[in-house]
Amino acid sequence: MTDPITTVWADRPAGPWLDAAPLGNGRLGAMVFGRVYKETIGLNEETLWTRQAPGRLNPDALDHLEEVRRLLREGRPLDAQFLAEYSQFGRPHYQATYQTLGTLKILTQRHHEEWMTDYRRETDLRSGLVTVSYTIGDVRHTREIFASAPDDVIVMRISSSDDQPRDTAINLFRKQDAIGTTDGDDTLHLVGQCGSRGTKFASALTVLPGDGTVEAVGDHLHVRDAGPTTLVFAAASDFRHADPLSVVHDTIDQAVRRGFDAIRDAHVTEHTEKMDRVRIRLGTASPAVQDVPTAVRLQRLRDGGNDPELLATFFQFGRYLLLGSSRPGTLPANLQGIWNDAYIPGWDSKYTININTQMNYWPAEVAGLPECHEPLFDLLDRVCESGQRTARVHYGCDGFVAHHNVDIWADTAPLDNVNCGLWPLGGAWLALHLWEQFEHSGDLGFLERRAYPVLLEAATFLLDFMFEDETGTLQIGPTISPENAYAHEGVRVAVCLSSAMDVQLTRSTFDRVLRSAELLGIDDDPRLDAMRAALPKLPPHRIGDHGRLLEWQDDLEEWEPGHRHVSHLFGVFPDDQLLTDGDPSLVEASKRALEHRLDNSGLTSTDRSGALRFTAGWTWAWSAALWARLDKPDEAAECLRQALIMNTTDSLLITSPPGGTNPLTVFQIDGNLGSVAAIAEMVVQSHSGVVELLPAIPEVWPTGAVDGLRLRGGFVADVEWAEGSLVTASLTATRAAELRLTASQPLVVRGDGFDEHVAAGDVLTVPMTADQTLTVTSDETRTQP
Repeated sequence: MTDPITTVWADRPAGPWLDAAPLGNGRLGAMVFGRVYKETIGLNEETLWTRQAPGRLNPDALDHLEEVRRLLREGRPLDAQFLAEYSQFGRPHYQATYQTLGTLKILTQRHHEEWMTDYRRETDLRSGLVTVSYTIGDVRHTREIFASAPDDVIVMRISSSDDQPRDTAINLFRKQDAIGTTDGDDTLHLVGQCGSRGTKFASALTVLPGDGTVEAVGDHLHVRDAGPTTLVFAAASDFRHADPLSVVHDTIDQAVRRGFDAIRDAHVTEHTEKMDRVRIRLGTASPAVQDVPTAVRLQRLRDGGNDPELLATFFQFGRYLLLGSSRPGTLPANLQGIWNDAYIPGWDSKYTININTQMNYWPAEVAGLPECHEPLFDLLDRVCESGQRTARVHYGCDGFVAHHNVDIWADTAPLDNVNCGLWPLGGAWLALHLWEQFEHSGDLGFLERRAYPVLLEAATFLLDFMFEDETGTLQIGPTISPENAYAHEGVRVAVCLSSAMDVQLTRSTFDRVLRSAELLGIDDDPRLDAMRAALPKLPPHRIGDHGRLLEWQDDLEEWEPGHRHVSHLFGVFPDDQLLTDGDPSLVEASKRALEHRLDNSGLTSTDRSGALRFTAGWTWAWSAALWARLDKPDEAAECLRQALIMNTTDSLLITSPPGGTNPLTVFQIDGNLGSVAAIAEMVVQSHSGVVELLPAIPEVWPTGAVDGLRLRGGFVADVEWAEGSLVTASLTATRAAELRLTASQPLVVRGDGFDEHVAAGDVLTVPMTADQTLTVTSDETRTQP
């Protein structure tokens, strides 16, 4: 039996696209349906984007900025919102769209679902191989497909037992803006453009028969083969290459010269090394449960069962998706990672930076894939440059700004509408990811060269953008609280000043810049003094009469109490300022705010218009991480369970809104990746300069082990527990660093010449050298009566 924790499998071909099996190498993606007679494989290349007219900046925006602020200060948000809607946005109001590449179709003569037995479509997360196998008569037929990062190609090997001859026809097609042709007798081309101004792309597929022939017939390749047939696919666009078709041919030619075995071995070696960095076990399911299709296990969960082993698979599947959609030298994972079957996908499958893109990268550091973070930083460099122009034109400010979306072109002008788009803190939130990598790596060169300059530019914009009101308080705006709204005179209003999230993000940005400057020995920049002076003048955290943390500066009536965003809890997770403020009432108010939001969410809730409201998969992931930080492990586990039973397809992809027959269902990768971070947060936390073991282990995970989690401060943790208590843990320093360790139970910490007992709740401080390991066990002598 294959390892159930690293295997996702089905006993039938996929029906809808959402149930197909994803694979990717960071730049190329595929969705494998596993159909028998007419195999269908959806294809993606990361740079296939449309393009709006260049220069969306709106020079009229600045002329009306102060008037919008005045109306808000005077308590006239309806008038401010009207003015902002037509004056503050880019021209046009919309950005580009990420598009599908096309479809690979493989017809196989006399192979039909009605005749097959012993069908299995399997994704091996550890090796990065998708395999489709079935029996017709006495012959076993197998297709193995993978996306190789070392060779930058997608490869399929088709074979049959007993060298059974096969008769197949292969085609590449796209329904819009492309032409599929043959090139000789063994190669297909698919060449086109994404709309009138988008990227021009080229793709090719070459067929290598094992013991047979290939001929071109129309726009198909007809293959008669008794040996293993190999298909090699590559794609590129003019986003990076002046002649993408030439690049595609060179890529395929190099792969063909290396041969199938060499390509496969290199792929498996490279992919497995990364997946094996983190191992997880959250209990063990019975063999009867292990050996059933993933869809059946999901249904058992929906029927009330418990399957922590499936959650462990879900964790590794998320890591697999990040590795498949974000590699060094590629674009970052977009709203759907890299997998998309549409020309106008949900929300254009852009980079939504008011939560979704950031959530994509929450697991990059802790889950052992730090190199997957690099594409986000590459995009951020371009966003910073573009955002400097937007800051000057729209706001008259120095520094850089980005709003709630950016695209492949690093477009930073405001877009869409006031309910979501007039939010100028997206760039600052993205910049904080640079600090996250530094905190995990401790690389001062990275901090100086790459992180600090961008963080400083984000902080510079905020310094210039803020203004002092009549009370001496620094206000931020016009802005919104993503993507929520409040009621004013019975009308939905979003525009405001100084939403709680914006204040928290500003505090966090200033704090990281000041800490970076101290570490780098920088003290001669007047902006640093300006930040120090600004921090105490920012609006304070506020708690309403109902005991909940307020989302806006005043206790306004929420338009949608169950809104999918929980923006005002940014300071709990991914930041921690609400936990470290020293005011326990803020922690309690944060708990009440999250309870209130979740109590009012779900399929049975409606907004004021009477429309059903659907909880997004990523909302469950964020809520789980929040509960983990708020010391509510069972609530965190329940959020993860809800994500699985409400928003997860048979292939383990997360949807938003939920799946089923809802026509609005869209795959969003953020829920998958955010869940990885939430699970890690339940096992080990490392914010606020302290490592805490088993901070949020729920009752439904009585035993388990996770190896390889990377922690802030420069440590790697292996942790094992039983009956909810620590059995053993090892903490290894990746560099010389000071470990500060705490736990909710008494501990014994041992290392080279080191033996220390730690009481529950105390903090042990240990200077460690690079590669030094400490072993931590429960202190049974302290727990005996």
